[in-house]
Amino acid sequence: MTASTIGNLKVISLPTLLFLLAAVSLPAQECNRLRHASSGELVSCLDGTVSNPENAACITFAIQTLGEEHYEPAIPVLTKLLDFRRPRTPEESGVITMHSFYPAMIALEEIGRASLPSLLRAIKGELSVKARENAVSAWMEIHKYESPKGVALLKREANEANDVTVKQRLLWAVSKALHWCDPSDEAQCKKAAKAGIGSGRGSSLHKWIRRAYLRCSFLWTNMGGMTTRWSFQEPCLNNVLLAVVLD
Repeated sequence: MTASTIGNLKVISLPTLLFLLAAVSLPAQECNRLRHASSGELVSCLDGTVSNPENAACITFAIQTLGEEHYEPAIPVLTKLLDFRRPRTPEESGVITMHSFYPAMIALEEIGRASLPSLLRAIKGELSVKARENAVSAWMEIHKYESPKGVALLKREANEANDVTVKQRLLWAVSKALHWCDPSDEAQCKKAAKAGIGSGRGSSLHKWIRRAYLRCSFLWTNMGGMTTRWSFQEPCLNNVLLAVVLD
């Protein structure tokens, strides 16, 4: 793609602009124009397109092509599309299919380990629940030959997270990740989910919960008996305790 940047304005060449406009307006069955596009043009097309039933097939084609090409510069835009659901193909109509309906998830898996930082940001961030579920699935697929490590890395991130919401999302991701462990790794995955991978800042979930309890007790004591102990501690703990049941 030919482009130049002036200040904060991006000036796109006329041929590229016409290409992008054509790609956005293509009906579902007319994606031939995209078949001759470069990887960079496909990324630009995806980045500037809002999905709808008319262009969903074209978006799917672009995503699948970028995944097959292992095109790492596409990782940010593919991450944004983790919850994009492709339409059924004519062959899939009325039948049960084992193929995923989330092509961006598959594309990030195909790109591999280079996708991991972006997937982790997606898990921590404010994307939809489906996008975060797909991010966990892709994370574990990339770690499929070392699934306990995949779980442990998520748990370590949870241990080290200072933001309560981020910690909650990461612990939720740990519980989801356990479902993606190979049965032969089940015991190791559960052990990793409890312990994580040690680091200077990390601590176990039980130690973190105990600190939260002591903190709430300290705050109640300093209130000078203005309210009953549990009427204060219950909402306090609800805000900081993250209940994760791991056998």
